[in-house]
Amino acid sequence: MRILTWLRLVDDDGLFSLTHAAVYVAFACVLLGRQVSWSDWGCFIVAMASYRIKRHFERNGADSEVVARLGTAVAALQSDLRKLQTPERLAGLRDGLRPK
Repeated sequence: MRILTWLRLVDDDGLFSLTHAAVYVAFACVLLGRQVSWSDWGCFIVAMASYRIKRHFERNGADSEVVARLGTAVAALQSDLRKLQTPERLAGLRDGLRPK
């Protein structure tokens, strides 16, 4: 149990942390060389940041209106990132990153 706590796979209440498990899976994909698109990484980072911000506000007693506005902003940002994942944009990015 100590190792799970040290790895942050269980939270302060002893419950399994899906967030930290997702982080470890993401890093494993990077280390194993799995191809992940930039927009997927962007959505993942935005989701992780929104989770951490939500936890911060939960622990510090945030105003519910601020949390609602923040959730709306995060949803809009995720929507914008999904729009950027069109095949044309991904092909342009791939062509732009090719060595010349």
